[in-house]
Amino acid sequence: MYSIKNFSNDLEDIVSSKSSYEEIIKETAYRMSFLLDNDFIFDNDFINKVRSNQINNTLYKSNINDFVIQVFTWEANVSTPIHDHFTWGLMGVYYNKLKVIEYSIKKIDNGVYDLNETDTYIATEGDICYILPPNEEIHKISNPTNKLSISIHVYGKPIEEYNIYDLERNKIFKVNS
Repeated sequence: MYSIKNFSNDLEDIVSSKSSYEEIIKETAYRMSFLLDNDFIFDNDFINKVRSNQINNTLYKSNINDFVIQVFTWEANVSTPIHDHFTWGLMGVYYNKLKVIEYSIKKIDNGVYDLNETDTYIATEGDICYILPPNEEIHKISNPTNKLSISIHVYGKPIEEYNIYDLERNKIFKVNS
């Protein structure tokens, strides 16, 4: 059975040996597919503790290559704001489904920008999607269902700051985690 430990060990090798983010993402997605095939990664007690913020959602943090593996729980009908991460990353849907909306940005004078939706899709169990800065990382994720969804994320570094894109005010806000 392919576990978080197997996955994190493989990622240490991948991140150490690959020369581009594209190669890292491709190899990581391949390994993540094995992880998502495992129905017994998380027990209900663990998921309930993550849901109630009783425990940290970080499953692994590399001391060598700086990447992190995290689990996210998504309550029914919840949504993130439009945001980025300043790093490469992958998301695999472990349970249920998530809606992903991707955006492109065109900067205009004086801090004004034009944000355009480029793709919308429903990621179901076993699906893997990625972000790749600087042009493929602005997105919004939501749980479009009436039940819990669970996803596993890998980020090239811990997320210490990110941008939120406010379409109503046409502003970008930098947020520190």
